[in-house]
Amino acid sequence: MYPIKQNTAVTIPVFCHNASGDAVTGLSSGDFTKRISKGSGAFAAMTVTITELENGWYTLPLTTTQTNTLGLLSITLTHASTKQVNLQFRVSTRLPDDVCFPTTSGRSLDVSSTGNAAIDLTNASGALEKDDTLLGFGVLDDVDEMLEEHEAVHRFTAAALAEASAATNPAILLTAEIATVTDQTHFTLATGSDQDDDYNDQAIVLYDDSNSDYPNVRKITDYVGASLTVTIDTAPDFTLGTDDSVRIFMTPVGMTAPTVGEIQAEMEEDGASLLDTIRDDLANGTDGLGALKTLIDAVPTVAEIQAEMEENGASILDTLQDRLTAARAGYMDELAAANLPQDIDAIKAQTDDQPAGVPKNVALSNFMFLMTDSTNHDPSTGLTVAGSVSKDGGAFTGLTNSVSEVASGMYKVDITSTEMNADVVTVRFTATASDDRFITILTSA
Repeated sequence: MYPIKQNTAVTIPVFCHNASGDAVTGLSSGDFTKRISKGSGAFAAMTVTITELENGWYTLPLTTTQTNTLGLLSITLTHASTKQVNLQFRVSTRLPDDVCFPTTSGRSLDVSSTGNAAIDLTNASGALEKDDTLLGFGVLDDVDEMLEEHEAVHRFTAAALAEASAATNPAILLTAEIATVTDQTHFTLATGSDQDDDYNDQAIVLYDDSNSDYPNVRKITDYVGASLTVTIDTAPDFTLGTDDSVRIFMTPVGMTAPTVGEIQAEMEEDGASLLDTIRDDLANGTDGLGALKTLIDAVPTVAEIQAEMEENGASILDTLQDRLTAARAGYMDELAAANLPQDIDAIKAQTDDQPAGVPKNVALSNFMFLMTDSTNHDPSTGLTVAGSVSKDGGAFTGLTNSVSEVASGMYKVDITSTEMNADVVTVRFTATASDDRFITILTSA
């Protein structure tokens, strides 16, 4: 299984043979049935032009659209005159020679050429961020409790999603304009994925273009890739129109975005929502208005809230700041005690010893291969072997150096740097009364 870098165009050589194992030539691209599965998904028709090289070899050019999905990429090519060709690749964000220590905005692990490490747990403003590495300190539990109130949950979620930046937030799957509106729960996007159900169960923020981009959070219940049609669970609080914009956010694995009904159900208390309780009190002809007045009078004043937040002469914000400072100091002490620089040096020493692979544009000496008899397919000796090379799916041309025999059917040849100057190098070896030998080499920069 060969690796392919995501969103990269690459030309793959493929060999077509019949049931007897003989090469099949003269095939037309239009006579192939081509199917593709991206990210282990369902197979679909594939648009690609297959071009013949020679002796049963053809080229299959993959586009960036066909390599844009991480995971397994599977391709089948069927033709009436050949056995089915099955290809499988792994699409990754980086190839082995791309591996490096990553640095992300806000939190980073930077390693110098001497192996020294520097850790930054602050965001761009210099404030300590809360993430999984700090949960053990329980520093911000009080803040979490203040955010987990009834209607505040919805307001906080909408504000957080509305302010998120598409340029820096990896949770944003798509930012797009609304192209057409069928009704208030069905509309099409100007841009988006061409795959059905790609955005199902994801959170979508709808922005009212006529009202300073007022946001509404909804859940996508269906998505049709061919027409870019979105179906949401309920209509927004404003009237959708063309040129209103949307952002679609990625929901964590194993979870789905809550619907408006689910949020309302979460806000239920003792079988009745807060709004139902107020309605019941107002409908009570005896003391409904009095009950409402009691509720209003119970709302604390600013001075009462401030007094409640004072703790032993210091405000809760001062207390939080002190606890954050202490937590950060303790955390850095633990990192220092854990001998992190020594561990980084050990990892670097191991990775430095890993082989770099077959280098591109560098001569490959003493390249050995096996030749077999065309009748019994046993190792064949005493042959005069001719070699040729195809670079990145190009036509085969003769090798510069001649092939020499080693022993027991094994032969060797020196491949020049010019012949190795390609991402995909395929060499072919032929001899009288022998099976053709094809070998493909993937080089690294």
